[in-house]
Order: sequence, then structure tokens, then C-alpha cells
Amino acid sequence: MLTPPRKTAKIPFDKFPHQACANSEAMQRIAAPMVGGMVSATLLTLIVIPALYGWVLEHRLKQSGQFTH
Repeated sequence: MLTPPRKTAKIPFDKFPHQACANSEAMQRIAAPMVGGMVSATLLTLIVIPALYGWVLEHRLKQSGQFTH
């Protein structure tokens, strides 16, 4: 027997696999933006944010006169 919180968490996933098989066209439309979001989030996390952090840190060190490069 499922307790109420577990039952509530399980309800949305009960019919999902059946709907996905029955309506694969809808899943294909969802897949491209989902993959794009995962790729862009990865690139943002691994490249853009560290580069931006380094640029801001360098700028602050130059302003304070502590930059030695």
C-alpha cells in the first residue's frame, strides 16, 4: 500500500510511458528543445561562466593594482 505522499508522486508517472508510445510525434517535438537545453546548459556551465568569472576577477585585480601579469 502506498502512503499518500508516495501515491501523489507516482500519479503523474503512471500513464506517461503509455502516452509516450502512443504519441511518439509529440515526444519528438519535445526532444529537440530538451537536448538543446542540456547542451546549452553544459556549455554555459563549463565555458561561459568560468570565462566570465576570470574576466571579472582580472578586471578587479587590475583596478586594485594587484594584477601581476
